[in-house]
Amino acid sequence: MKIKAFITNFDLKKIDLTLAKIHHRFYALAAFFLPLLLYSMTTTRTITSYADSAELITAASNLDAAHPPGYPLYILLGKLFTLILSGPIAYRVNLLSCFLGALTVFFVYKIFRKVGFASLSAFIASQVIAYSYSFWLYSITAEVYALNNLFAVVIIYLSVCWGEKSRLDDNKAADRLLYLLAFICGLAFSNHSSIILLAPGLLYLIWSIDRAVLFRKIAKLLGFFVLGLCPFFLVFLFATGPHYPLFGNLPTLGRFVAYITRKDYGGFFSAGPAYNPVASGILGLISYYFKLLFSRYTFLAPVIGGYFVFASILRKQVVFIALSIIFLTTALFFPLFALRGASAADFHSQGVIERFALLGFIMLGLVFLFGLHWLITDFKPKKANLIFSLFGLPLALFLLFSNFPNVNKKDYQLAKNYALNILGQVEPNSLIFTTDDMSLFSLFYFINAEKLKPDIVLINANFLDSVDYQKELLITWPNLYKTTSPYSYDVARDIIISNQGKRPVYFVMLKDPYPYGFEANPYYLMPMGLVLKADTKTNLKQLELNSYRNFWNTYDLSGSDKDYRDPFAKQAKENYAFRAEVNAKVYYKSGCIPCAQNEITSLSAFIRDPAQIQGTLDSLAKITPATPKKTVQELLDSAKEWISQDTGSDLYYFHRAVWDLEQAITLEPVNYEAHSLLSGLFKSIGLTELADKYGQVPRPTTAP
Repeated sequence: MKIKAFITNFDLKKIDLTLAKIHHRFYALAAFFLPLLLYSMTTTRTITSYADSAELITAASNLDAAHPPGYPLYILLGKLFTLILSGPIAYRVNLLSCFLGALTVFFVYKIFRKVGFASLSAFIASQVIAYSYSFWLYSITAEVYALNNLFAVVIIYLSVCWGEKSRLDDNKAADRLLYLLAFICGLAFSNHSSIILLAPGLLYLIWSIDRAVLFRKIAKLLGFFVLGLCPFFLVFLFATGPHYPLFGNLPTLGRFVAYITRKDYGGFFSAGPAYNPVASGILGLISYYFKLLFSRYTFLAPVIGGYFVFASILRKQVVFIALSIIFLTTALFFPLFALRGASAADFHSQGVIERFALLGFIMLGLVFLFGLHWLITDFKPKKANLIFSLFGLPLALFLLFSNFPNVNKKDYQLAKNYALNILGQVEPNSLIFTTDDMSLFSLFYFINAEKLKPDIVLINANFLDSVDYQKELLITWPNLYKTTSPYSYDVARDIIISNQGKRPVYFVMLKDPYPYGFEANPYYLMPMGLVLKADTKTNLKQLELNSYRNFWNTYDLSGSDKDYRDPFAKQAKENYAFRAEVNAKVYYKSGCIPCAQNEITSLSAFIRDPAQIQGTLDSLAKITPATPKKTVQELLDSAKEWISQDTGSDLYYFHRAVWDLEQAITLEPVNYEAHSLLSGLFKSIGLTELADKYGQVPRPTTAP
């Protein structure tokens, strides 16, 4: 009887459905766990200092506000991973990005399934995106872009789900999805403002399917969006703790608003400060960006992606038109906007372009794979999924094996060595000026997260012109300096003078020692490999003796000669050479020519290109050893020369002119011409108090 009942109730369709669910769940789990395993294997066990990762790791370790707008959600998640995992702090936070990257791939799989891909095809398509170079790199790097990527695909997935429920007239389920979507958009915006690029496509989708819902539910939707912005208040909370002075204090509501809106960087949607680059720089970056675009998934991707955009319009398929709009805003329009203020020859700028193009690269992968599936379906509709899988699998494997050697950072030690090379050169309780993010954040991690030489004070020289930053320095270290001048070089010089005899003062990556006072010699800057030491008591004889010590021999340069594809490694390698060149110029201008030659040739084992070394030596040979300017007129003439060369693109000549005029006033306190020129210079950059101060000297009367 039992056997007869079993046969009677046997439903082959239910069995097939159950097997299909198991089949789907297997591929869904594989879409998550395979990338997670690969990302965990290839992430570094220490910092890479790629982008702002070392700073974010340190901020997560200490629950501190990162650079504007603070990135509180990523910081909070990073802190959670430092608590539940073991190993070096950097490794734990890197694993957060591995997890976020794998979860992003999982939702990419869900998107492909939602629009009709078979399980195997959707799995293979998700792996194509998982193994693309830029996506992989930022899935193993502690950066906010991993979380931004996840939010982007979740928003797209929820949008497709909402459209499906709306067409089925399941209003309650559709409303719940829409409120969740609004909340997720708010959370995403609190993580990174570039998520706004999804808005045109998202609004088009909602408008096309149910435009009335935007009017009926607008108040609730805005409410859920604002609720999603709540992590921003964590920035204020974090800043009330032991906030390390890197970007300006947050004691007032006004400063808090300026912080979360990225006022210091030109606003929410700015990639960074604009420097008015020359046209060739912009063209170079456009070329660099399109080179990236055509290489992420092979050159076929933009071509087939373009086909997908036109086919979506012709087929009038709302979901795919919305995706096309997102592709155009993220992959084409926005990266070009982000090029402003960048230089094609600058490794940091190249990194910025790649990071700000990440959303575009994901969307490129989606439209490429959708377009490829459509092309195959048009020719072989019954075997489309099989043919797509046969094409997609070799592509995924090609990306996996071709990108693995370049993106694998399991044994990456370059950033660690770079930071430890600097810290090994300086004494405990030192004060270090930094002038580039790579050096600053690498040192910041080992000092404040790993607690290596924790009494060292880091000064971000790039932010010294910010009054908020100056205030924060004095809040944290009340005895750091005494000057009331807000002019950055006045503050820097006073920090140096105030700390002489109390703590050693060093510079890392100082590009131009002149405005700090080297050539007029209130103190000497002693080259010491990657660092320069400021010492008011050093004389020229001691400087010469010091120069013959080969500090480069004490540095661990392993890994720095490898040709990594990421900008950090290239910039680190360039920094060693650049530092030696700056040191050599300091020696040349002091009159110690053999010392300068020794500085360059000591790096010959590291810089293996003889032409590069010889070119540097040739350029240095043209420098005339400096002779200190002794008269007011010499200083005035020099200042006028600097002013005449000022292109307005940066403040390089401005600072040199200010130094000469300040020295002229030291020699002749009531010199009207020096005061007038200095007043005009300060007025031009908005330092009105200093402009008024120097503008008070009356014009001399001429004899009748």
